[in-house]
Amino acid sequence: MKRRVLSLILSVLFLLPAGIQAIAAEEAGETEPYESPIDFEELQKTNPDIYAWLKIEDTVIDYPIVQNPDMDDYYLHHDSDGNINLDGAIFSQATYNKASFTSQKETEDPENTVEPKDVKEPQNMVMVLYGHNMKSGNMFGTLREKYTDPEFFDEHKDITVFTPEEELTYKVFAAVPYSNELIPYKHDFTEEKDYNNFFEGAFHIRDLSAQYEEENKPVYGDRVLILSTCISGTNMRFLVMATLESDLENRSES
Repeated sequence: MKRRVLSLILSVLFLLPAGIQAIAAEEAGETEPYESPIDFEELQKTNPDIYAWLKIEDTVIDYPIVQNPDMDDYYLHHDSDGNINLDGAIFSQATYNKASFTSQKETEDPENTVEPKDVKEPQNMVMVLYGHNMKSGNMFGTLREKYTDPEFFDEHKDITVFTPEEELTYKVFAAVPYSNELIPYKHDFTEEKDYNNFFEGAFHIRDLSAQYEEENKPVYGDRVLILSTCISGTNMRFLVMATLESDLENRSES
C-alpha cells in the first residue's frame, strides 16, 4: 500500500512541472502553431495560383480560391487546376486585389505598435471573389437560392476562408441583387466616403429577395468579403457580403 502511495506521489510530482508550464503558456497568451486543414503545399504543386480556400457550411461551396497574376478573366473558363473548364473557378482579380487574406496586423505589426487601420492592406480592404452561377449548382450556382431564403440567411452567417497562415471567419451582413458594374473599378474603398456610400447603398436596395443583418454591417476600416455571381436571364449580379469577424470584435472592444 505504501509503495502505491509513494508511486502516486512521484507521478504527480513528475507531471506537475508540465502542468505549470501549460498554465503559464496559457496565461501568457501562447497558442499552438496554426496548421491549416488544407494542404496548400500539395495544391500549389499543381497550380501555384491557389492561395486560399472558401467554405460555407450546408452548401457545395468548398473550393480553392485562385488568382492569375496576368489575366483577370483567366479563371472564367479554367478550373483551379488550370484546365479549360466552363465551370471556371472561384477567383479574385490581380488588378484590384492582392492574392492574400493574411492579417496585416499580425504579419506587419506583431508588437501592436501601430493602429490596426494603419497596417491593413488597402488593396484588400474589400476582397471580391467571383464564381459562375452554374445550372449544375457548382461554383456559386446555389448562392442566390440559399441566401435569398430568410431561414438559411439567418442560420448561415459564417463564411470561412482558409489560408496557409490562418483561418478567417467573415460574418454575412447582406445578400442582395446588384448591377453588373465592376465593383472594385467603380469604387475606391480606401476612401472613407466611397466605402461608406457603397455599403450604405447596399442596405437601401429595395428588393423582396434582399436579406440584411445590421449587427454585422461594416464601418470604414473593416475588411469585407464580397461573393459575386450573375443572375441568369438578367443584366444583374447577386452579392453576398460579409465583414471580417475579428474587425467586428475589435470594434466592440474599443
